[in-house]
Amino acid sequence: MKKQLEAQLMSLAHQILRRKDKADTQELKELAKSAFESLSVLHFTEQHFGEDDSKLTQEAVFTQLNNQQETSVQENKELSSQPKLEDVLLEEPSIPTFEKQETEKITPQGIQIDNNHRLTFVNHLFSGSQEDYLRVLSMLNTKESTAQALEFIETVVKPDYDNWENKEVYESQFIKLITHHFES
Repeated sequence: MKKQLEAQLMSLAHQILRRKDKADTQELKELAKSAFESLSVLHFTEQHFGEDDSKLTQEAVFTQLNNQQETSVQENKELSSQPKLEDVLLEEPSIPTFEKQETEKITPQGIQIDNNHRLTFVNHLFSGSQEDYLRVLSMLNTKESTAQALEFIETVVKPDYDNWENKEVYESQFIKLITHHFES
């Protein structure tokens, strides 16, 4: 069957090429349609039956086509069970209702430092390392008192950054914000 399809394709191609009167577009269109159909069948048989011509019979091709058609019908049924776009767009939208709930005042957890101060501290106190700054703030958030926080800064943080030499202004701002957090 594969050989027949290939021969049919060659014949159609030769017919198209031998046409002297190229003006008859309808006839050329029919020949091209036949060639396309034959090529489609050839592609289908190669895809589903490979090079093995022994399994390739007209019945086997029709069986395979029917199986694919049944699968396609099932997929279409699944798609048709979904709502259509027009129906969804024409539905009245449900308007959400909001209820006011009494809640306690939510206060942010942890040490709060605004962006300007954060950038200043990262650049001047933590040698430009955002990760180090965040790690130190995280550790400071675990402290329970101002005294613990200040001791941590003096004994652990400052020695890692040359004791913040010549950066007293930034150090005092940082200490002030940390102290304010624990006192409020």
